[in-house]
Amino acid sequence: MAALPKIIDGHISAEKRLGVPADQLLTRPKADQPVADWMKANGELFGIPESPDKYEITRPDNLAEGVTWDEGFEKTAREIAHQHGIPQAGLDAMVGAYAERVNSLLGDADTELAGAQAEMMGALQKEWGDQTPARIAQAKQGAQALAQAAGLDDAAMQSVFMALKPDTGDANVMRLFQAAGAMMGEDSGLGLGKGTSGFGMTPAEARAEISKQTSPGGAYYEATSKGDKRAVKELRTKMDALTKIAAQ
Repeated sequence: MAALPKIIDGHISAEKRLGVPADQLLTRPKADQPVADWMKANGELFGIPESPDKYEITRPDNLAEGVTWDEGFEKTAREIAHQHGIPQAGLDAMVGAYAERVNSLLGDADTELAGAQAEMMGALQKEWGDQTPARIAQAKQGAQALAQAAGLDDAAMQSVFMALKPDTGDANVMRLFQAAGAMMGEDSGLGLGKGTSGFGMTPAEARAEISKQTSPGGAYYEATSKGDKRAVKELRTKMDALTKIAAQ
């Protein structure tokens, strides 16, 4: 009993020196203890849940249209956060930053794509000149024929035609389908050169085709040389169409 007042006074004096009660003191990590493990051991103080699945992640509602939440990446983020002793508030901040970054990347990509498409369309229109509308129409014919052969439905066709829009379409897709349309015209015997009855040809291309057909080895030259009236008659329609285009 004589020593008790001294013990109490000593305890009070120690708390005054420390500034907090003894039960609120936080010891430093042990020499061989990782800081993350030390923080998890004091998880209630630092806001670290007892396991990865205990993090309460609020999925952002401002993700760009078409972006789906990656549940697999969320699981990985939980595990990394818990492994390194990241508090709940810290993970919340990272989730928000990640969402903003994804939106920013998508926005930048859309802008760059639109710029690239506009540049390609400008080059295409310069290349095709006043034949651009006709060749785009031919590209649509080629696309429609291939889509029907592939069994695509109307919804799928609409997505294809989006790439063939004159101002915002994809120039390389247009070149591809226009070439397909031209080849179909040639293979089906419906036209010469660049499409059905010269459809989509430039005057220079029509003149070159006329020269080819009327030179030795050309179909029209050989037909007339042999006096093949049937072949001449079949080729005459095509030659007339080429002549009209060449005269433009």
